[in-house]
Parts: sequence; C-alpha cells; structure tokens
Amino acid sequence: MRIVRYQTTAEPARFGWVIEDRVGPLEGSPFTEFRRVEATIPLEKVRLLAPVVPSKILCIGRNYVAHAKEHEVEVPEVPLIFLKPPSAVIGHQATIVLPPQSQKVEHEAELAVVIGKRGRWIFSRRSPKPCVGIHRCQ
Repeated sequence: MRIVRYQTTAEPARFGWVIEDRVGPLEGSPFTEFRRVEATIPLEKVRLLAPVVPSKILCIGRNYVAHAKEHEVEVPEVPLIFLKPPSAVIGHQATIVLPPQSQKVEHEAELAVVIGKRGRWIFSRRSPKPCVGIHRCQ
C-alpha cells in the first residue's frame, strides 16, 4: 500500500492511499491509527504533495567511501551532520527553484526515513518501531 499526501481542488491537504490509478482518503493519521476509505478519486485529479511536513530535516554527509572519494575528501571518523530547512521538501513534480546566486548545483539520490516517534540510541534490530516510512528524495 502506498500512503500519500494529496489535495483536490475542493478539499484541503490530507493523507490518502493509492491503489492502481485511484486515491482514497485515510481517516486518522498514518503515524497512529487509520482506516482506509474506498479509493474512488482518479489519481490524475489530485495534486500529490510532499509526503510529510517535517519539523526538521537532519542530514548525514560523507558517510560512505565512494561519495567521499568523489569529492576527494576522507570519510570522517564522526559523521558529518547538518540540517536543511523544512521548506526544502516539495511535492511530486513540483519545480525546484534555484537561487540566482547558484554557481554549482549538484543532484544526488537520497533516502529519507520518516520517524514517527521520539527515540534515542535506536539500533537496527528495533528500527521498525520509530520509523514509519521511507521516501526517495533528492
């Protein structure tokens, strides 16, 4: 099942689910409990939004050897951690606006992990509990 955030011309943004070429609303939240309502809205009639509206975006850089070599730098002993603003998240096929002062713009595929619960010292064997989803991003 694919969970999405979407908007129609008649309704505010909400969570829904996709099956084939139709969208159905969710009652409740995908972060807690929800119920799927029948998928009757044609997919082409909705605007797909960013999957979440994050409070923060925590990024980890230079965390694998090939990427570090590509930039001719060493992999640091401690991960390089940086933040991005929530406005960096946009919806499906939305336009990426580059600042006019941009001299060099690069793209790379990334994986976003959507965390639905607070946590600390989370280990991989327990990771499914706080992680509620993954999303491809760039």
